[in-house]
Amino acid sequence: MLTSVIIPVRDAAHQLLYTLFSPNLQFANFEKYEEIVLDNGSTDGLAEKLAGFTAHYSLQVVRFRRRVSLSRLFNTGIHQAKGELLVFVACNLMVPREFIGVHQQAHERVQDMILLGLCMRRIYSVYEPQFSASQHTECQKWLEQNPHIKRPHTLVKTIPLLEEK
Repeated sequence: MLTSVIIPVRDAAHQLLYTLFSPNLQFANFEKYEEIVLDNGSTDGLAEKLAGFTAHYSLQVVRFRRRVSLSRLFNTGIHQAKGELLVFVACNLMVPREFIGVHQQAHERVQDMILLGLCMRRIYSVYEPQFSASQHTECQKWLEQNPHIKRPHTLVKTIPLLEEK
């Protein structure tokens, strides 16, 4: 069963690179899933950053020059998908290594299933100035527990916290 992972994004290039890197580590066969990035008019150099990214799976990027409605964005992703199974993922989500396999196994057992996942644990790949107070607190605790991660030195711009290695 081919799985199509659809990722809408707008001006979140740093976050998206982490999102795209985590499928490189999947336990599933790389030929059993594809990733479709829907670039909704990004102006942060996303295309250039994606050009330097190496995916072990099939990666397709659909770029809109101007921002479009979410319905058009998602419908485009659905039409571009080759998979029998569609999985929508946020552009700032690093998935666990068993993510694709779990979805495929669940859908092989029950045909007309809809899975909805809510993020219970988070690892922030970037530090955003527009975080809510609770996100700032959560991120600060995470940084205290992981002293090897570099610290943000400003609250004015987005700062990457992780590196691919």
